[in-house]
Amino acid sequence: MLQQEVDAERMPGAVVMITRRGNLIYSQAVGFLDKAAGKPMTEDAIFASVP
Repeated sequence: MLQQEVDAERMPGAVVMITRRGNLIYSQAVGFLDKAAGKPMTEDAIFASVP
């Protein structure tokens, strides 16, 4: 679903992580951290909160 949003250019990229009982069971990065530079999204990306 997130890859479809990136492909439709509604968002540049995303990271999804799912935990169960305190353990990380799924992690994936899609899209771009910096689309203009062609830099792919990484699972350790830090996102700023925008008011």
